[in-house]
Amino acid sequence: ILMKNMNDFIEEAHKLNKKIAVRMPRIFREYIQTEVREDLEGCIKCGIDGFLISTPGHYRVVKDSCREIYLDWTGNVLNSHSASFWQSLGADRVGISPEMSREEINMMRDRSRIEVLAYGYLPLMVTHQCPVGNFAGEKRNRIFCGKRYHPEAYTLRSDSNCFRLDTDCRFCLCTITGAEPLDIREDINFFKVDQFRLDFTTESEAKTAEILKIYEAILSSPDPKCHPAPNLYDKSVL
Repeated sequence: ILMKNMNDFIEEAHKLNKKIAVRMPRIFREYIQTEVREDLEGCIKCGIDGFLISTPGHYRVVKDSCREIYLDWTGNVLNSHSASFWQSLGADRVGISPEMSREEINMMRDRSRIEVLAYGYLPLMVTHQCPVGNFAGEKRNRIFCGKRYHPEAYTLRSDSNCFRLDTDCRFCLCTITGAEPLDIREDINFFKVDQFRLDFTTESEAKTAEILKIYEAILSSPDPKCHPAPNLYDKSVL
């Protein structure tokens, strides 16, 4: 979202009683920190509600912002001790790593501020060694390549699988995502938590609305006859 639209976006969200959080960059290197801090100051002035963080470096930047702090599921929380640590630092919500099983999550001591990722394309890799820049953009000993802000859609193909390359050319960042999204719609009522994340990235407006309606219907009217369906949290499928 462009900064020039941020005020309007936040205003509309607050009218619907919704909160807006800004996600910190997954790779937070020294040379981008000045620019990121400037962006964060602008977001605070616009009235955002919180920050989505995943590292101690993120925490040091936002801890005195007087905004809510949410730990992203990429923070790799895998046990109750890690969750308690972030909660002791003031995290209002702690995202759990998808590496945990459904049983492990349900056995956590305090699940009051725990969040489970229910839908989203999982990143297989996040890197500054961008395949687009290295192979198509003739990147040579410099930060940016000749394909910066390219309009083309790039993918990696392996046999019958196709992996999307999402590029953030502002910081020369590439995210390689899986071919299919995580989707636990048939299993969601078997988690003993109250908060779930639907992580939309490149979905269209129509697709986003469709998925939201499906999850809203499932959560509002759970089916007592349904059974857990195989998914990433069911580790027997690995």
